[in-house]
Formats: sequence, structure tokens, C-alpha cells
Amino acid sequence: MLLIQIGYAGEVVANVWDLTTFYGITGMDVIANQVAFGDLWHAIVYITWFPAVASLYLLIPTLSGKPLYSERAGRLSALLYLVFSAGGIGIHHIYMADLPLALKLVVEAITLGVVIPTMMTFFNLWATVKGSTIKLNIIALWTATAWAGSIAGGVLGIFNSILADDAVEHETEFIVSHFHQMIYWAIVPAGFAVLYYMIPMMTGRMWYSNKTAWIHYAGYMLGTVMIIVGFSMVGIGGLVRKELIFPLIPVYIFGEVLSTVGAVIADVAT
Repeated sequence: MLLIQIGYAGEVVANVWDLTTFYGITGMDVIANQVAFGDLWHAIVYITWFPAVASLYLLIPTLSGKPLYSERAGRLSALLYLVFSAGGIGIHHIYMADLPLALKLVVEAITLGVVIPTMMTFFNLWATVKGSTIKLNIIALWTATAWAGSIAGGVLGIFNSILADDAVEHETEFIVSHFHQMIYWAIVPAGFAVLYYMIPMMTGRMWYSNKTAWIHYAGYMLGTVMIIVGFSMVGIGGLVRKELIFPLIPVYIFGEVLSTVGAVIADVAT
């Protein structure tokens, strides 16, 4: 809730500034306006990510039958997440703007700082489940996928935070592959885990079909792998994101078709 207020505050400033400039009340500093608006972009990422983290903190102790390994570490990681994700981190989306190099380096360091609460969270949850015997069911599978998928998507985030690397790839489809990894393999699986856990609790009835739940998982994972691989291919091939017109070279065609077919498979499975 705090991040929603912090993240959208910059957008409010930018939008009001747009209006006052349009009506001739104020002038416009384009880069400062971008900075104000840019803080929203990454805030949105974490606004959707935090419920997934909360889901893991709920489900992993529940599935393992053990209390959280460290309540204190969990609270501290939440505070650090807020500090690092709300500290002007959105500027790393506009590294190519004419900003002072010192500011860019500070933002780079803040962005990398997100690794600290992330690793605290992963180790805390791993230590919680370590030594437990967990029956493999669809809830456990979605939960494990969210945990592992967070690591897979997060590793790419480290690369994207580096100024020299981000300047080359940020406006390509490769960055789209990165945030779809976080969405498809971390955020959404955590959401499915909660749904499979909570709906039987609320209705007092077990799942209609255990087999269908496993088909859902298999189809969803197959489709999302195809989407992410397709995005990665066209991104590494240099395709600029948000482009409507691009050359129909084989790597772009194959990547686009692979992602499209994968999206259909994942949607049908879901």
C-alpha cells in the first residue's frame, strides 16, 4: 500500500505538470518530467511482486508444517524492499536521457541493492522448508515454481541494472522477456497457488478434478516457456520493443510465432 502511494505520487506530479504546461501556466523540463513519471514504472513491478512474496511467506510455512525460519529477517527484508524499490529506481528506465553520470551510478547501485532483501527472502524460505517432507500436490508445485521462477527472472534483473548493459538492451524485446519471466514464473504461479489453496477453504469442497489441475500446470508452463524464449530470441536479434514495423527476417518471424503459439497454449491451459 505504501508503494502504491509512493509510486503513483510521481505520476501525479508529472501529469499535473503536463496539464499546467499545456495551458501555458508553467514551463516544461522534459527530463525532470520523465524522472517524476519514471518512478511509477518500477513501482508497478513491485506492486505486483509483493503479493507474490507474501504468498510464499504464507504457503511455504503452511506446506512444510513449520514456522518461518526468521520472522525478524522477513520484516527486515520487507523494509529493505520498500527502501530500494521506492528510491528513484525508476530512473534506470531512462539511462539514455541526459542525466548526470553520478546520478545514474547511484541508481545503478540502488537497483542492485534489491538483491539484498531478495536473497534474504529466498534463504529465509529455503531454511524454513529445509528438512521437511512435503507431499507433492498442485499447491506445492505452483509454490515451488514461484520460488524458483523468482530466482530465474531475478538473475536477469541484475544484468538489466548494469548501466552499460541496460543502455544496449533496454529498448529491445529482451527486456520484455525479463519482465515476462517475473510475471509468468513468479507472480502468476504464486497467485495460482493461493487460488488452489484458498478456494477449497472458502467453499468447503476439494478441487473438481486433480487431473485437470495438472494439465493446467503443464500447459501453462509449456506455453510460457515458448513465450519467453520467443521474446528472448527477437530481443537478442535486436528488435526494438514497441515497434509496429520491423524487417521480416527469420529470427523475428520464428520468435514472434513461437511466442504467439505459446500464448495460446498457456491461455487454453489456464
